[in-house]
Amino acid sequence: YKVRVAEICESASLNSIFQESAVIKTRFVVPPEKYFHSPSTDVTALPRQLLLAWSVSCRYHNSSTDHMWIERSGEHCDPQTWNRTAAQVGQVGDETTGTVQFIGGRVLLIEPPWGFFQKGCTFDIVLNERMVQTEEQPSKFSPWTGWNFSYINERPSLEYLQAIDVMEAESATMRIKWSFAANF
Repeated sequence: YKVRVAEICESASLNSIFQESAVIKTRFVVPPEKYFHSPSTDVTALPRQLLLAWSVSCRYHNSSTDHMWIERSGEHCDPQTWNRTAAQVGQVGDETTGTVQFIGGRVLLIEPPWGFFQKGCTFDIVLNERMVQTEEQPSKFSPWTGWNFSYINERPSLEYLQAIDVMEAESATMRIKWSFAANF
């Protein structure tokens, strides 16, 4: 962009000449937004890692106060919270500490400690605002971001039922086939 300015007076003879500015370079940087996350629905298989993709290239905001956490809850769950500060993002952990790291600047890979995901639980994932910031300058910070899913117990379905021997009102012998092995 260039700007042209002149001072205009009531008397045209007093008007200034137009002055033109140098080229003004304007750069619009959009804040990072959640592009997609996984899992995005309830799951029946053990999730080992979570993914969050950002709309623009980002890096973590190196702060000890901005952080993310996963809260495990549910009626038949041992409630627990696993968290990481932004300063811990990128530090590769192991199966006892977990890991949060960026892949390619847009994908955040979240791997809680082994055993954190339990069947029958709901998981709330939260990334505080300012957890990440854009690579482009002037840098913009991420908004509060969150999602949830449940690791559900898939119940077997009945495939086959046959009465073999009905003895009395109190007892009967049946042959039953379930869709997969189940303990009752």
